[in-house]
Amino acid sequence: MSAGAPLDVVVAGGGMAGAATSLDLARRGFSVTLVDHPAPATPGDEYGLRVSSINLRSEASLRRLGAWPAIARGRLSPFDRICVWEHDTGHELVFDAADAGVGHLAHILENDLVTAALHRCLRDAAGYVPAAPGRVESFARRGEMLEVSTSAGEVLRCRLLVGADGAASRVRALAGIDSRVFDYRQRAVVARVKCEQEHGGIARQVFLPTGPLAFLPLADGTCSIVWSLDPAGAAEMLALDDAAFRAALERSFESRLGRVLDTGPRAAFPLKRMHATRYHAGHVALVGDACHTVHPLAGLGANQGIADAEALAAVLDRARERGQDFASARTLGAYQRRRRPVNSATLATMDVFHFIFANDSAALSRIRARALGLVDSSRFARGFFVRQACGLAP
Repeated sequence: MSAGAPLDVVVAGGGMAGAATSLDLARRGFSVTLVDHPAPATPGDEYGLRVSSINLRSEASLRRLGAWPAIARGRLSPFDRICVWEHDTGHELVFDAADAGVGHLAHILENDLVTAALHRCLRDAAGYVPAAPGRVESFARRGEMLEVSTSAGEVLRCRLLVGADGAASRVRALAGIDSRVFDYRQRAVVARVKCEQEHGGIARQVFLPTGPLAFLPLADGTCSIVWSLDPAGAAEMLALDDAAFRAALERSFESRLGRVLDTGPRAAFPLKRMHATRYHAGHVALVGDACHTVHPLAGLGANQGIADAEALAAVLDRARERGQDFASARTLGAYQRRRRPVNSATLATMDVFHFIFANDSAALSRIRARALGLVDSSRFARGFFVRQACGLAP
């Protein structure tokens, strides 16, 4: 198919980061096409296995984009406390929304709920130009424009291509942007579980020698679990029958919510930290998992992607208002300077937490106990960590 009318931006990938980027730019008056497989359907009767913790900063972004009312009509579970403890010593720490002067810390909700709401808003945005379902196959520079070829046979002309196509980003590879990958040598086992007691609006996480096990509160009183294990341990948990899996889960979680009565389907995915060496090259920029992935122990991945989307849209809009080239290296460099230090700090912090809390060394156990005690004794320290978790840090 021949190239159509020129566009300002083509976004590759329609997950949370890609859909948020597309919607934000379209609402700011850019002409935008989103290239992705068919938009996600509204979640059905059964919960999806992939859920995220959407913090207050991301909630504010989604409200600004007009997507939050549709999200709020779906299944979402606010929580106002986080309870963490160490399995070996029993040292426990509770973070409360009151420590930061807020009503709740975050919401646990299905990824598909957020993406479906963003896509619904995008369809009504004035600057949005629909494309056939597919993916970006290649692109080539033609003067000051890019010609983007898709698997649907379309050729799209644009000033800027945004890669939001996940950790194995084809756009990143085509742009020649390298990435640094660290394999945690763990897999996250995920499932939905029903316990004797409901969660009470509390997110809970126990640090085991094998890695963290989180019980995240869902809207119907059940929990979504994220259990970090070595590959052999993850394979074992997936192979167990339901009764044996419930028993293993109950033991590891110390029956904090009573007996585990039921579990749904299980899945596992590898845990890796990835960071692109650059966030842009030529007329290409990266957002979300296409430029960074993080360990899920603090639930920050989706929030990083939404923050990337907001920052990129704001930088492009400011450049255009000033009569500058929004697709220039100078403009995209401003985006990188805004987001890369923040994302680098987040990834480094999660690495430190992973090293300290997923290690059965006696020396580190003493450090963990000391650290938990110090934070627990200081309202200021608890407030600091709560603000970080909410996305309210300066």
